[in-house]
Amino acid sequence: MSLIKSAARLFSRGGNAAVLLRRGMAKAKQEDWAGAIEDYTAAIAFPNAPSDIKAMAFFNRAIAYAHQDAHAKAEEDLLAVLAMPESPAKVRAAAKDKLSRWGKRRGK
Repeated sequence: MSLIKSAARLFSRGGNAAVLLRRGMAKAKQEDWAGAIEDYTAAIAFPNAPSDIKAMAFFNRAIAYAHQDAHAKAEEDLLAVLAMPESPAKVRAAAKDKLSRWGKRRGK
């Protein structure tokens, strides 16, 4: 992506939500789960955030919650992804897979 396009996205309606999503991902990579959750939550709440950004933020926040053993919150976020009809197919499939695997571990 060109520098101009990157800058334009940064200042677009969804650009700030995308920045929050990427920042959360960087924090998760450092295993700063609380910081990642905070950024994902801000991305989800960002006014006019694109649905693909929200879906990815919900999914990633679910993973961060799971790392904190907050499995009920993680499951809620995965279900939120599935409840979003406009969420990307790959994110929906990953959410279904996680729910299925977590259910099997807990005997559901």
